[in-house]
Amino acid sequence: NPATSAVPVVMLSARAGAEAESDGLEAGADDYLVKPFTTRELLARVGAHVSMHRLRLNLMHVERELRKKAEEAERQYRSILESISEGFLFVDRTWRIRYANEQWAALGNLNVPDAIGKDLWQTFPGLEESIFGRSYRQAMESCRTVHAEEYYEPLKRWFRVNIYPSSDGISIFAQDVTERRIHQERLLLTEKLAATGRLTASIAHEIN
Repeated sequence: NPATSAVPVVMLSARAGAEAESDGLEAGADDYLVKPFTTRELLARVGAHVSMHRLRLNLMHVERELRKKAEEAERQYRSILESISEGFLFVDRTWRIRYANEQWAALGNLNVPDAIGKDLWQTFPGLEESIFGRSYRQAMESCRTVHAEEYYEPLKRWFRVNIYPSSDGISIFAQDVTERRIHQERLLLTEKLAATGRLTASIAHEIN
């Protein structure tokens, strides 16, 4: 009964000896007292168990409060990670995926529930040999923050990642920067065409 399961029980018996005491304790008693006994002895035993029971209750209360605080902190942490615009992935030191937010799932075409606990390198083909894979290993081994930006062939997209190491693994924040890279390349191409046009005009002028 959950209402009484924590109540200490003292078994009183005329059966003496180590074997009888072992039987009583194995039956679930917290203490075993052999008859005859004095009132003082009984009160001392009961008093000790009541004190221990109160201490256990206090410890259980403290544990519940700490667990509530930890669970609330985890909820807030997860809420923050789900609200950010970047994809977030946490990988432990054995390269197992332990957490991924929905933004990462969208970036990497990832089914989060299926990916949790899976090997990072097997989940993302070609990642280990890429600049991203080398950056992840560098951050894990050096315990220093690493930044990388590269084209990821399997997804046909450009990504920028910031990798933050800890004693438990690495936290990876990723952004899809494909549109920015395309815009930059168009500007570069325009500048090259303009420079080529100026050079052509200059050569034509010299020829004339």
